[in-house]
Amino acid sequence: MVLLVSAAAYGQNSDLGVLGGLTHYNSETRFGFQVNYAFQFWQRPAGRLYVELPAFVPVSPKGQSNSVRIFVAPGVRYHFNITPRTVVYAAIGGGLAVRPDTSSISSAFAYGGGLDFRLTRLWSLRSDMRDLVTSRSTGYGGGHNPSLMFGAALHF
Repeated sequence: MVLLVSAAAYGQNSDLGVLGGLTHYNSETRFGFQVNYAFQFWQRPAGRLYVELPAFVPVSPKGQSNSVRIFVAPGVRYHFNITPRTVVYAAIGGGLAVRPDTSSISSAFAYGGGLDFRLTRLWSLRSDMRDLVTSRSTGYGGGHNPSLMFGAALHF
């Protein structure tokens, strides 16, 4: 019974964000989206620390599906409490950039930050700016890939 109650309490410290916006990828500005799951594991009055698992996908123009990469960069995110409803956060992580059509994989590093405004106990609006840095050793799509995205997050 205690285990079930503990699991429910931990569940209140998670969020799932879905965002869309612009990303500069492969020398072009295009639409992209991000799905981000985060679990809070530390809290103080000044802020909260999360472990996060973000996935970024820049959407290719029609006929250019060979340039799609999926970025997965698990890391940490720290929320600085500005008001009870508003936080500014910084995030950093490392992982992989995958080209599904060729099965090529390169290293990826992501850093950035954002703003989260809580609408209710369960929902918030979020803006996120990140730079997805990939290895140039693969030759295609390497370098910096900045993004600016907006969306919503569900807190559970």
